[in-house]
Formats: sequence, C-alpha cells, structure tokens
Amino acid sequence: MNLSINNSHISLCFYKEENLNDFIDLFTDEELCKYMAGGAFELEKDAEKLFYYLQNISFLENSKRKAYGVFIEKKLIGHFETVLENNELEIIYLLKKNFWGKGIMFKIISYFNEQNLEYITARVHPNNTNSTKLLEKFTIAKKTLTYFNEQKVLKYKLSKKMANNFEEHWNKAYLNTEQKKLGWYEENAAPTLKLIEKTNLEKHSRILNVGAGTSKLISSLLEKGYNNIIVNDISKIALNKLKEQVGEINIEYIQDDLTKPTILTNINKVDLWNDRAVLHFFKEKEAIETYFNLLKKLVKVNAYVILSEFALDGAAKCCGLDLKRYSLEMFTEQLGENFEIKEHFYYNFRNPNGDLRKYIYALFKRIN
Repeated sequence: MNLSINNSHISLCFYKEENLNDFIDLFTDEELCKYMAGGAFELEKDAEKLFYYLQNISFLENSKRKAYGVFIEKKLIGHFETVLENNELEIIYLLKKNFWGKGIMFKIISYFNEQNLEYITARVHPNNTNSTKLLEKFTIAKKTLTYFNEQKVLKYKLSKKMANNFEEHWNKAYLNTEQKKLGWYEENAAPTLKLIEKTNLEKHSRILNVGAGTSKLISSLLEKGYNNIIVNDISKIALNKLKEQVGEINIEYIQDDLTKPTILTNINKVDLWNDRAVLHFFKEKEAIETYFNLLKKLVKVNAYVILSEFALDGAAKCCGLDLKRYSLEMFTEQLGENFEIKEHFYYNFRNPNGDLRKYIYALFKRIN
C-alpha cells in the first residue's frame, strides 16, 4: 500500500529481516509505548520475538492478524497492525514522535476504513489524548469505556458511513493531501476549455465554476482574458489555497453548499455554469433536485451549462464516497426541455495515481 501525504511518499509493507533493529527501537521506546498494553519491552530479545512472530503470521494467507511497517522513503517511522475478529478490524499503531501531526496516521486509518467491509475499532488509554483526538476526527459509530488487560480503555468503533457534512469531508481532503495527488487533479483542463471555446462567450461573461476546489482551470481562464469569474466550493480550505495561487483580481469567491445553498441563490444570473466532478457526489434525490433547481435559477436564456461527471461505466467511488454516475440521457432528463444539447463526448482521464477514470462531458444551451 502506498500513500502520498504532504509531498512525502508513505508506504505500508510487511516486515523484512532488515527492519529488525528499527522495530526493536520502536517497541523499546518507553515514551512512545507508554499507552500500549504492557508498555515498552524492557528486553530487546522480547521485542525481537514479537518481530518474528508478526512477520511470520502476516505472510499467512488466511491470517486474521497482519502487521505492517510504516515507511517514509524506505525508513521505518511507525507500526500499523490489524486484528480481524467478530466482523471488526481492530487497529494498533505507533508512530515516531517527530512524525505526529502530519496527517500520516489519519490517512492510513482512512484507507483501511474505506477498503474494508468490517468496522474499524481501536482501544485507547483515556490519557492518550493524541490518539483520542485522531480517532474523533472520524465519524464515530460507538464509543465505550471498557477494560483490557485489567486497564480502563476507550473503545472506538468508526462509522462506515461518511458524516453528512460535506464541508468537513472536503476540508480534510484538501488539508491532508497534496494538490497534485488529489484524485481529480488535472494539470491541463483541456476538455473543459474545448467546450468553453465552443460557446464563443465574451471575455466579460459571468462564468460560474461550481465545486471548483483548487482547479487549474481558473488560471487558464484568466490567461485567456476572462475577467468575470465566480468560483464556488463548499471547502474554505480549497478556496483559500486557490486564492493563494491565482489571487482575487477578476474572481469572486463564494463558499456555499450546492445542496443547501444560501449565498448562491442570491447572486446575479450567469452566462456559463461549469461543473467538473461535483454533481456525481450527490446521491440523494433531494440534493440532486436542489442542485438542478439552483442551476435553472441562475443560468440565463441563451447561456450555457457544462456537466462533466463519471460515466455509467466509470469508477463507482472517489475520495472515499460512493458516486451516482451519469449518461447523456440522465443529464437531459434532469435539465428538461429548456436546455438543448450542443456537444458531448467521453474522456478517459488518467488520475495522479495512474488510474483511468471515464468521464462524460456535455455542453448544453438554455433555449427558453
């Protein structure tokens, strides 16, 4: 398993012989292990026994216990372990102190929570404030005070459901992942620019980019001379990052939720509504209806709409969320008879991880 966090290449791998000494250093560190059951090993030989036990059991195909070294640029910086029991996946982890607060363990736990069917659980000493703060960043299904090895512990059970708080979710995404590693990041927004050029819009036309995040499209529009750009996103973190990149001249920034809009409902009408990879995150009927009602309210007659979402045979998930994938017929049905299709095409986008993601791009014009 490989992750990229804050420009650092993080990997989780089963232990090899060459990792023995670093493993012993981890598990004999009194400060690091003070909240672990039993604490740090006093004797190196006991840590060595654990190393070989975990190494051997992890390679067994049907083993319910797996142990991984956490590496940064091939250097061991921590330990991550899973134990499968009663449809729960208990996690045990250690991380060297100088790597705390960098989002590393949050990213690792998020990955396991997304990839496994079982509920993630963790037992934490009540005084271990760093771990309790980490776990409470997630949506908690259950939290109980119990006993383990005759010690009081807090047992956390993480929810498999994403909290109904898109703002928190997207803020975390933009905080914990380098921009160029985000799954939807594109260095060149050529497919969207191609459709915008088809509209022949004037340079002062009002172009609303919904859910824009830190899109490179905005800098491309500025370079092409467009001077009335509106950027919307639910994430304040994303908008602030974009401001740092492109400034505020000729751009209006609006933080608002497209499924519960409060500011966007009161802005002037627009000449272009542009959405790349936003609509497909809305799965509930009410959220989709709110989105299209807002679109129809804001788009002028003879103005344009660009929708670019995962195609029906595209990926089913993105950023840990299930998606509603689209066809041209589904776009047309939602927009209704007042919108006319001008052009559409399918586009295979290769994301920063090297995976292909099939999009459908569609350009509509409002005719009534």
